[in-house]
Amino acid sequence: MINGRIMTMDERGVVEALVSDDGRVVFLGSSDEALAYRDKDTKVIDLRGYYVLPGLIDAHLHLAGLGFSLDWINLRGVRSIEEMKARIRQESQDKELILCRGWDQELFAERRFPTRHDLDEAMKDKPVIAFRICGHLAVLNTKALELIGLRRILEGPYKEYFERDEKGNLNGIVKEKGLSLVHEAIRGDEEYYLSAIRRACIEAAKHGITMVHAMSCTLEELKAIVTLRSRGELPIRVRAYLSYDVFKTIENIERLRAMNDDMFKVCGIKVIADGSLGARTAYLSEPYHDEPSTRGELLISKEELGEIMDRALDTNMQVAIHAIGDGAVEMVLEVFEDRKEEVTRLRHRIEHASVLNEDVVELLRTVKPVVVVQPHFIISDWWIVRRLGQRRARLAYPFKTLMRHCVVAFSSDAPVEPVNPWVSIEAAVTRGMDIGIELGKLTAHERLSLEEALRCYTTGSSYACSEERRAGVLREGGYADFVVVDKNPLNTSKVKVLATFVNGNKVYEARPGVVEAIQA
Repeated sequence: MINGRIMTMDERGVVEALVSDDGRVVFLGSSDEALAYRDKDTKVIDLRGYYVLPGLIDAHLHLAGLGFSLDWINLRGVRSIEEMKARIRQESQDKELILCRGWDQELFAERRFPTRHDLDEAMKDKPVIAFRICGHLAVLNTKALELIGLRRILEGPYKEYFERDEKGNLNGIVKEKGLSLVHEAIRGDEEYYLSAIRRACIEAAKHGITMVHAMSCTLEELKAIVTLRSRGELPIRVRAYLSYDVFKTIENIERLRAMNDDMFKVCGIKVIADGSLGARTAYLSEPYHDEPSTRGELLISKEELGEIMDRALDTNMQVAIHAIGDGAVEMVLEVFEDRKEEVTRLRHRIEHASVLNEDVVELLRTVKPVVVVQPHFIISDWWIVRRLGQRRARLAYPFKTLMRHCVVAFSSDAPVEPVNPWVSIEAAVTRGMDIGIELGKLTAHERLSLEEALRCYTTGSSYACSEERRAGVLREGGYADFVVVDKNPLNTSKVKVLATFVNGNKVYEARPGVVEAIQA
């Protein structure tokens, strides 16, 4: 690649040419020097002044979930339960099982959660399952409850996670651990997973993402990823974090990790410590400001988490722990504090860390875990000041504070938020101030620069999986993963991805020939 503006994201700064061979970068420098590497088989791309940066890395998403959601009814932005019902009726004619995602009761004119009765009015004869935007709560119609099995719900171990109305009847709302029964009921076959993983990877590549950290991998998801890799059909790099339930069932984890290569690796275990702010299940140190009857809930005890970490240590597995509320983050950090050497060596992670307090900030300064955040939550959780109150909201999504004490990686949590990293970068830089987000005005001091945000999506995310020498930067010997964009990403987040390359091979182009090889 010659005549470009190639941002290495390391001490080299910007160069005009790059040479790759056999999936690795072999030269960075001037165009004249790069052309000395030509032979009869060399492809030469004249960048014509376009910008190139290392492939972006999404450090936390749900790969199969993203692929599945591309076929589901999109309820993001729906403004009322009536509109929700109308969209379900309109888009469900050709479906036998109706799956939806993205609704947020905070936007609804009715100011309440939908129930099975609402969904029955939308579709009575087919199962309807509608996941809230956070993925920690769903509402089911009567047919969907029957699909799961009423006896399994009412007599099973997760019955407390299925809500009831004032008469004691199921109202269709299910949250947290109860969702395992929902996912089990809608599980597809092998081809369903293969298609979902393939589509999710292509969708990520469209936005300049060349590596993803696939969280909470199920066995079905893991098998699909491995199958695609064995066929040479995995378009981007995948780093898998197994759900703890899967980790427990694998008898020989080293045999699985022996399959690791540059395209696919099993890196660690995902553990969930609490829920979400939107569903008021994230565990806070004090009650919710807008619902003082609850602080949320811990989904795991301190002792259980310690046992999981000890088991992970036996196999040198990294642990990534979902903790959103400050109460949950503090509990995780206390467990980490007893294992500081291990936390540093294996780079144990906290996923989200959405709400902190001063004691938690001090623990972060001492323990220094990797922290993986999702900037677009600032936009989706526009109501967070009301939920927490102004005092606590000052330490909500505190990216600048986190960066003073920890390595911070960026991610989307797709399909919870859009997989597009550029909207997340914009959220980190503006904190929604340009669209009137109250938290942005309250916490303007937590805004990042474009360069800081880009580094979180590149070097921060590669550090989170211990690949900072090979990924997230462009250097000799590193992966030949890069993205071509039309504008300087240090000046604006509103760039257009023209092409994405993995191992030096083009895996996405915005239009045919936009970045094309010329005669060698």
